Amino acid sequence: AMETIDAKGCPQDSPELLLAGLLQYLSQNSLLSHWYRIWDRPDDYPTSEVRRLTHEDKLHKIDQLNKMSLQNFVGIEHDHWIWLLKSCKLVKETADGDISFTTEDKWKAFLREYDIDAEVEPAKCLGTSKRRYIRLGPKTDNWHASAPLQAKKEKFSPPRCPNISVIGRRLNKDLQFRIEEERNDKEDVWGDTGSNDTDVDISDDANSNECADECTDEYVAECADTGEAAKPCASTHPFPLLQLQCYGLADLDLSDETECDRFKRILGEMVAKQQQHTKEKNVVEYFQLRQNKSTTAVAVRSHKSDDAFQSYHRGNPYLKDVVRCLDKDVKVGALRLSGYLAKYHKDEFIDAANASGVAVTGVLNATESAALYTEAGLGDEQWNTIMRHLRHKFDAKIACSLLSAKAMKDIQCHG
Repeated sequence: AMETIDAKGCPQDSPELLLAGLLQYLSQNSLLSHWYRIWDRPDDYPTSEVRRLTHEDKLHKIDQLNKMSLQNFVGIEHDHWIWLLKSCKLVKETADGDISFTTEDKWKAFLREYDIDAEVEPAKCLGTSKRRYIRLGPKTDNWHASAPLQAKKEKFSPPRCPNISVIGRRLNKDLQFRIEEERNDKEDVWGDTGSNDTDVDISDDANSNECADECTDEYVAECADTGEAAKPCASTHPFPLLQLQCYGLADLDLSDETECDRFKRILGEMVAKQQQHTKEKNVVEYFQLRQNKSTTAVAVRSHKSDDAFQSYHRGNPYLKDVVRCLDKDVKVGALRLSGYLAKYHKDEFIDAANASGVAVTGVLNATESAALYTEAGLGDEQWNTIMRHLRHKFDAKIACSLLSAKAMKDIQCHG
């Protein structure tokens, strides 16, 4: 199992141990030997627009080879998987986001260190571009010596491996939490509650006395009744404000900047404490005031540039959480969000869709429709036929009515 691996001096919660545990589990518990593609690329999953322009044979090869994807088989999100491989120094990423192997020796050393029966090789399967593959599982009588040979024999789908989907879900959640923790350390998402903070220093005499005034009497009485040992100093507690600020929160004057900052830090610690349990990066659950019903909130960030947004969102896709929280059915959530954007931010919605390769356009107004009708030399029947085909293709109204177009044409002619 993943927890039984000898870490060889590696910290128990290290990325190396997580990856080694996963690969060792696949190697020991898969029914057959199988070659997996180590990581995926964006062109492995072409958009609907690109698929329409791609030859059917090439699409078939892409879809078949995607079945050999290791990250897909385990069920780990792409950004989480790349983070894990990068943390183990087995791949590297360029500024443009391109992923490449580090060295063959590093992979061999990693597999040797954790005693994993596996092989890695670069290969061109089905005549496609060279990719990196890893073989995992016992070598039975019919095992394939290389990834291209396995693909040639059309053995794309991985063999059964008990509980791999459960392990994948747990690992995915664990990686999600680790990535967020790493980002919090770098970007101070929830604010610094350490003793060096200039706004609220919980370790100085004034704040210590203030906390003592609020909590000491009742706390000491409680300890005397229960025989409970004294708790550690607040400055060493992972959530110092929650440890000390037991009372008086309702009396905070949030119009006062200092007290407002103090309240936000307490709230930040409460959120972080819940996330430590749920492993969620952005979603917070709470009970609405005077209602015995749990609801959710999603934390989002403001970014100075689109590059900053893209960089942050690759590792922490909080908009995905927004869609997920809008409805239990993700499709319904996506429809609600996209419907709102299409209605209230129409131009931006169209621009974003077109930039993503999805053919989206607005409705031709009377002037544009009149120009199309006139310059193309269309008759009424031809116009109606064209509009009918376009409406069927895009499942939406494409232009204003023929009556409006002809009225505008008359206006332009008489003008």
